[in-house]
Amino acid sequence: MTSAATVSSLPEVAAQVHRQRVAVRRVLDGVDDRLLVLAGPRCVRDATAALDYAGQLAEAAAPYRQQLLVVLCAYPEAQGDEGGRRFLLDALRTGLPQAVRFTHPATVLHTADLVAYGLITTRSTTDPLHWRWTSRVPVPVGCENEVAADVGAAVAAVRDANAHRLRFSRALAVHPDAHLVLRGGLHRPAHDPSSTAIALTRLRAENLPPRLVVAVPGGGDLRRQRDAVASVARQRADGQKGLVGVAFGSFLHEGRQHAPVDYGVSTAEPCLSLPDTVSLLDTLAIAVERCRLRGR
Repeated sequence: MTSAATVSSLPEVAAQVHRQRVAVRRVLDGVDDRLLVLAGPRCVRDATAALDYAGQLAEAAAPYRQQLLVVLCAYPEAQGDEGGRRFLLDALRTGLPQAVRFTHPATVLHTADLVAYGLITTRSTTDPLHWRWTSRVPVPVGCENEVAADVGAAVAAVRDANAHRLRFSRALAVHPDAHLVLRGGLHRPAHDPSSTAIALTRLRAENLPPRLVVAVPGGGDLRRQRDAVASVARQRADGQKGLVGVAFGSFLHEGRQHAPVDYGVSTAEPCLSLPDTVSLLDTLAIAVERCRLRGR
């Protein structure tokens, strides 16, 4: 019987992941003017429903390949076991690049060879052990600011990664593609023009590439989530190319449940439904096209 570890070492899998990482980097660097879209239920308990979602998302994203680079953000609750690797391998068959949150140093090397994008929190960026492991894998990394704090610590983490140095360590980082993932604070949004402009200004002040991904907060108000994604779309349509991506919760059905009872409903955070997601993909694709027209 072939193990997940053996399968993941096959040349075709490695080549696919490499191509996906290159595609993500090109969007982050502005070489590719598409918009990065991270969509999915994040941490999942029901692998069957998550793979069902992944297949349907891949099909829904296909018409927007020229405008959007859609990345599946769905990872198993236990990333570090064989079942977690099997899920990621199965999800790769949809053709979508995959994003995971690097929650613990022990999970980084166990999953990073299968993903094209990694997320870490500000708390993790100040942990030398976590960075030491993360720096060993050549995956584009998004550094999130803490919800209750400003972007200072996250910007500092991006600066250090881009400068090839790690705080608290003499080891060299390998993350010139590290970038800010902007999350709202307790009493302020992250998606409005003022918040994105302030964040981009902070990046420029540190001589960093003015690029950021806006993470739409989960919350319980799905209408506000839709409005937040629409706000990102309007800014991109108006020519704000510093907004290179958007991340939001999405699953087969909207909402959240505390236990995996209803098929395709998130157990992590409130998610938009797949039909809502398709509608937002259309909105974001139109915004990219309008941005292109402005640049002509």
